[in-house]
Amino acid sequence: MNFGYRSLRHLREDINVTRILLETIPKCSDLLSRCWWRNSYRDCCEIFEVQKTEYGFCYSFNSELSEERRDQTKDKETRPRRTSGYGEWSGVQLTMNLENINKPPNSKEMDGGYVMIQGPRVWPNSGTMTPVGVVLSIALDCISGYATQRVLELDDDRMPCKYDENGLYNQQTCISFCKRAYAVKYCGCNPSFLFPSTTSIRDCNIKDLICLAENNDIFNSYYLLQDKQIVDDKPGMLCDCPPECEYYFYKPRLTVVPISRSKDIVVDIHFETQTSFRYKTDIVLTKLDLLVSFGGIIGLFLGGSLLSAVELIYYLLVLLYCCVSSWYKSAKRKVNVQGESEAVVTVIPRLPILDYGPLKSQSRKIPNLLVYDYAKQKPDRY
Repeated sequence: MNFGYRSLRHLREDINVTRILLETIPKCSDLLSRCWWRNSYRDCCEIFEVQKTEYGFCYSFNSELSEERRDQTKDKETRPRRTSGYGEWSGVQLTMNLENINKPPNSKEMDGGYVMIQGPRVWPNSGTMTPVGVVLSIALDCISGYATQRVLELDDDRMPCKYDENGLYNQQTCISFCKRAYAVKYCGCNPSFLFPSTTSIRDCNIKDLICLAENNDIFNSYYLLQDKQIVDDKPGMLCDCPPECEYYFYKPRLTVVPISRSKDIVVDIHFETQTSFRYKTDIVLTKLDLLVSFGGIIGLFLGGSLLSAVELIYYLLVLLYCCVSSWYKSAKRKVNVQGESEAVVTVIPRLPILDYGPLKSQSRKIPNLLVYDYAKQKPDRY
């Protein structure tokens, strides 16, 4: 019998794919055994919870996004869980038994399981395929980083990362939500068996799997809006997901050793060392640093300093003040001189010219010498 995606058109539309996958997932007690955490063996179904991933339903440890997340465990252990040791047997260890797990018919996948290492608040989206019959030792090297206050004070278009006061934003989770948005755009539904459910968008039914399969090439490739150059011409998703300003990245180092039990996978996950690297994102050159650099260049080549520049500015301002003051006084003095030099014009009416004849020269009058004797006595009087 040949069954393909086209055969889904003959099935009922009201079939809930999420519920079917949740019911067909292997039971925790059948899949997991011999779980070790914090120096003692623990019940696997207590510390592992059902988790939606981009591979479908899985079992997760220490995830804050699982379907059955519990704020506290039975022994009052707070979440997320933490460990203070490093090396083998200091983290979590488990055994996956795939002997009694039934595979889908006509499946060509090799026997094994995916192991995904993510942060507690990151949506699981990628993992490593592990075949059966091995002991897998995963040593984690934690690399973290943060942005300084000077970076956080930049404008949104210049900030190299996205800051979230609650610390819930993550780039990988944003990419997963971007994939969900493209599934809604092309198929009009949310594949809730891969991504978180939402009440505003309907869940994909059994016939929507045909649309998801036809657009699989688009869903398998994504590009970030922050990438300056996109050289790949293949169709894909364009996601606006900048990196977070405070991040934690777990770099795994894998060691695989074969074992005799061919259907088991033993996994030991722990920290490699007791220390880790923490990087700081800061502004390399601020306005003050640029000013200091120019001051150093001026001092090196011109023999000046920042104080010399301030003094030069001071003298220029004083010179400008003197010039303006002198110009103002000169203009005021010119206005006063122009006011004093203005002549007073008096208009005299013109009289008619009369003919009085030629002017006679005035004759000198000689006084009458009435008293001869008196004149004789003083002859120099006249």
